[in-house]
Amino acid sequence: MSTEILVAPDSTQKLPCDAVMKACSIDSVIGKHHGVFSKSEDNLRFKDVIKHKIITKNVTPQCSQPYRMPFGIQNNIMRHIQSVLDKNIILHGQRRSSSKKEKRFEQSLH
Repeated sequence: MSTEILVAPDSTQKLPCDAVMKACSIDSVIGKHHGVFSKSEDNLRFKDVIKHKIITKNVTPQCSQPYRMPFGIQNNIMRHIQSVLDKNIILHGQRRSSSKKEKRFEQSLH
C-alpha cells in the first residue's frame, strides 16, 4: 500500500498510512498480552474469574414472537451447542422445559 497522496497535479506529499500504523499498534498489543489470546479452539475453556448470575425466571421477553426454526438448522445449532459444552467453553444450565424434539435429540447425542 502506498503512503503517497496527490496534493496538486505536479507535486506529491508523503503521509503516514493509517492502516500500517493501526496494524503495528495491534501487533504490539497482541505481543504484549500474548498469554490472554487463544491460539486454537482446543484451549478455550470456561472461566469463572467473575462471579455473576443472569436471573431469567418469570421474565417475559418484550416484543418477542416465537418463530419456527427449520429442522435442519435446529439440528446444526443443537450440535454446535453440544460441541461447545463438550469443550467446557460454556456450562450446562437448567431449563424450565424441553420440547419432545429437543429431548429426542439430546438422547441421540449420548
